[in-house]
Amino acid sequence: MTEYIVHHLHHLRWPREDGFWTLNIDTLFFTFVLSALFCLLFIGTARRAKVENPGKLQSFIEMVVVFVDGLVKETFHGTSKLIAPLAVTIFGLVFLFSSASSSCSTSSTCCRSTCCRPRAMPRA
Repeated sequence: MTEYIVHHLHHLRWPREDGFWTLNIDTLFFTFVLSALFCLLFIGTARRAKVENPGKLQSFIEMVVVFVDGLVKETFHGTSKLIAPLAVTIFGLVFLFSSASSSCSTSSTCCRSTCCRPRAMPRA
């Protein structure tokens, strides 16, 4: 399985040599794109929020915020106002990153080729 991962992480690196400070440019690009999407989605929904007749996206985001806020209140008993927004941000970004990576691995033409398919684990 590590060959499969290494195969996909050797593209678009800077500098080209392997080392601790090697940056994966494609990973940074998609991190910035998905982070911008997250910010635009949440800020845009917050600006257009309606109390009388909320839309589906607003209801979904409110459910996520209430869910994460409940988790924070159960686990963190302090009074910091930074923890809940930070937790919502981390939850949203992890959700977007994992959904993007799963959609990429199922629709990419590279991942359908025989060199990239994960091999079946041998039975013991």
